[in-house]
Amino acid sequence: MLNLVTARLKRRVIIFGVKKFHQYLAGRHFELITDHRPLLSIFNPGKGIPTTTGNRLARWALFLMSYQYVIRFKPTQQHANADALSRLPIQDDQSFIDTDSLHVNFIQSKRSLSWPITPLIIARATSTDPLLHRIKHFIQSSWPSSISKKEYPDLMPYFLHRHSLSVVDDCIIKHEQVVIPPKLQAQVLRLLHQNHLGIVKMKQIARSTCWWSSINRDTKQLAQACKVCQRLQTLPAPQYSSWDEPEHVWSRIHVDFAGSFWGSKWLVIVDAKSKYPFVIDMKNNTTAPNLIHAFEQVFDSVGPPNILVSDNGPPFTSFHMLNFYKKYSITHLTSAPYHPASNGLAERYVRSFKESMLKQQQLGSDKVTALRNTLRSYRWTPHTSTGSSPANLLFRHSICTEFSTMKPTSASTTPSSSDSKFTAGQLVWFLSYQRNRRPRWENGLIIKPIGSMLYEIKLSNGDICKRHQNQLRLHYSSQSEPSDSHSLTSDYNIPQTTATSMHNPPLSEPPRYPQRDRRPPDRFTPS
Repeated sequence: MLNLVTARLKRRVIIFGVKKFHQYLAGRHFELITDHRPLLSIFNPGKGIPTTTGNRLARWALFLMSYQYVIRFKPTQQHANADALSRLPIQDDQSFIDTDSLHVNFIQSKRSLSWPITPLIIARATSTDPLLHRIKHFIQSSWPSSISKKEYPDLMPYFLHRHSLSVVDDCIIKHEQVVIPPKLQAQVLRLLHQNHLGIVKMKQIARSTCWWSSINRDTKQLAQACKVCQRLQTLPAPQYSSWDEPEHVWSRIHVDFAGSFWGSKWLVIVDAKSKYPFVIDMKNNTTAPNLIHAFEQVFDSVGPPNILVSDNGPPFTSFHMLNFYKKYSITHLTSAPYHPASNGLAERYVRSFKESMLKQQQLGSDKVTALRNTLRSYRWTPHTSTGSSPANLLFRHSICTEFSTMKPTSASTTPSSSDSKFTAGQLVWFLSYQRNRRPRWENGLIIKPIGSMLYEIKLSNGDICKRHQNQLRLHYSSQSEPSDSHSLTSDYNIPQTTATSMHNPPLSEPPRYPQRDRRPPDRFTPS
């Protein structure tokens, strides 16, 4: 077993030496001398890696393939230079320490004080520890068939790994890991974290060298408690949480400034429910009076909201603005400092606004036209999150655009004849208006209804006029019944037509009105 440990150490010494002198060996051809003959077949650059080679040795062989070298065997008796260096005293001889160079080598000496944790030190600490001494006794003799976890909680982790434990030079070995006694665990943790590695890398190093039952927990606690690592720790993965969607439109608005852009700063106001935007040119004047005036322009149209969300900029958090919020009973919410994503709705529209304005600028539009086109296209276009246009959601009706005029009028919008009081082809009395004369009732023929209250009427001379339902009344016969169009059209020389042909009624001659006897009005004569 001792020879096995020695062989492992020799392999690691080779890798350590190559890494240590990388800056001298990289790009140069050098000779690697070892007194361990099996390494000639494993680390030989001229031969392939044997298939039976372990994973760790295979990785080391691949590492050495990046160098230009030849490996040569040298017996131990002739390997005196390296063998002598391996037998240096463990502790420094104080008589050989140069006090004048103490301060010069202070950093190196301080670092080396905690480094030499040799198998001898581990073996001594293992023999003095009662738990490890008992475990070593079980390994060398035999383990009990079962152990109670309640009675022996410290012994249970070792009992679970009893088949992989062994004793080498009074050190307990778990696979290829040395079991570290409790006295040396703090020192080993400091060595693992001396370069302030992360938790994952510390565990990777520990898995190949050392082990104790709580090494994973202790490693994590040490890394998390390190002040240097905490100060220089990278930001965690961003987590986003959307605002709750309000129940009503214009109950919560998000505001922000865009610019300076196109020579101005722009106040952007976006409704959280409908996504309807307002953009006001601030003329590079973002003072509180000018900002209040811009808000009041919008509030005069749609009213004040319940909640206003903005950043922590002075224009939104000044004393005058706080009084303005109190005046309209507005709850003012601010985003987190240096975190624009908290006000993402306004920030996203600022981006869309700038992109659209740049396109309008490339087309040669002036600032006013570009702003109007930008707002119109955004307000009338269905939003991806709502499925409807912001204008439809805010005003609760469809906005008439240049595209909506392409759609034919539905049958529901056509006036129904059943809703009309008068029908086509019906004779009526209508009010005739002439200059400097009182309006009087004259006969006419209903051509067609226009809507539910308006009608086209054809006069006796062929002229067409429009009259409201309140300006019409039925034409009654002498029997105090509504006149029949078939009988009265002949009296007035108005040809009888059907309702479908009254759009252009054929009248060859203007009809004549019937003559009536005029009599003097009854006047009051005193008796």
